[in-house]
Amino acid sequence: MTELVLHEPMLDKRVYMVIKKLANNIKDVHVTKTVDGVKKKVSAEPVTVQKHEARKQRILEAIEARYPKIKFEWQLKCKHFMWVKNEFLKGYAESTKRDYIRTMRLMITALGKEHWLHILDIAKTESKGGRPSAFAVRKSKRMY
Repeated sequence: MTELVLHEPMLDKRVYMVIKKLANNIKDVHVTKTVDGVKKKVSAEPVTVQKHEARKQRILEAIEARYPKIKFEWQLKCKHFMWVKNEFLKGYAESTKRDYIRTMRLMITALGKEHWLHILDIAKTESKGGRPSAFAVRKSKRMY
């Protein structure tokens, strides 16, 4: 009898490079929170970072499957994120969509294309409120 062994799908090298380059621009920042009446600087939980990484990987894999000519992060365009928002996230629950949109917002900011946030209608506004993000994007001219 042969034993069935399940293997995880191998991540395409191109997608891995895009993930790595985007990850170099995303950093964990300290957020001031009040804990037991005392203000403390707290960084993001490791599980939160892992969830962002996993969502980022799924988004890029979906874009690569739909648009196979994407090889580098500078080839990503607003239409790719529009497709993710309108088509890829179609069957997900509202809370999951919000999580993916939060990750997309971070990815777009890391690409330096903040004007896409308004085109995609996912920009944060003062009127909506909400907690401050536990992540930021490095502003550097250095290419990683």
